[in-house]
Amino acid sequence: MHTNRPAAAAAVAAGGLTVLCLSQLPDGPKEADASAGQVRAFVAVHGDSVRLSLASGALAAVALLVLAVLLRRHLTRAGAELSAQLAPPAAAATALLLLVGCALRSPLAREDLSGHDAVVQGWYALGDAADGVLDLSAVTGGLLVGVLSVAAWNRRGLPRGLAVPGAVIAAAGLLSALTPLEGPTEGLLHLPLVVSYVLWPVWLVVAGVFLAVGRTARRVGAPSPAGPVDPTPVSAGVLAPIAVSTGSVGPVPAAVSVRSIG
Repeated sequence: MHTNRPAAAAAVAAGGLTVLCLSQLPDGPKEADASAGQVRAFVAVHGDSVRLSLASGALAAVALLVLAVLLRRHLTRAGAELSAQLAPPAAAATALLLLVGCALRSPLAREDLSGHDAVVQGWYALGDAADGVLDLSAVTGGLLVGVLSVAAWNRRGLPRGLAVPGAVIAAAGLLSALTPLEGPTEGLLHLPLVVSYVLWPVWLVVAGVFLAVGRTARRVGAPSPAGPVDPTPVSAGVLAPIAVSTGSVGPVPAAVSVRSIG
């Protein structure tokens, strides 16, 4: 596996910032029936967490866009052509969804919510749409992990040990696309959403660490640092077995000296 420090840094940054973004989203009153006073009280208490979540989400989106470019080069060099074609669109789609989700919540980052009550409630009601967009990012993030897991399984640019966990996360991401079928209730389909939502950025961080510390594979046929390798498998001074057939001794190699027995 070839090391790729720029791609490793982008993967760790994208995954780590996404974890920070999602973990800093505080639970507040229900969007449907929250009053303006409740919204103002919520922002007064959790405003810093909201702003940290939005900032880290925007930075994670930028890191994902950079990663999309670097992954294409890295996977193409590793011979994973299919993953090189599919991973960048998946990373870019995830970045776009993170940006949209953060933009929908951005009015809550304001320190002054002294506007009209209906406007404040409308801003807060956008949280429902933001949650839906971030849920979609769990689907595309799972797809990104799944595409990279194919390359890992074939040992093309990533270690094979990441393939099976990545396949599980990808399957959870695909199943989480069915979550809207459950409606407002949280049933069995909510579990794959949680798995993909939480684990896809963690998997990306681990993959970035492997990209940073993995050994660079030497090309086949390339000279070793110590110099050219002697193609002779056995040195001439080593005595080879002598075939004996019907009492006659076969030909002896010229490099081997045989002493006469008195």
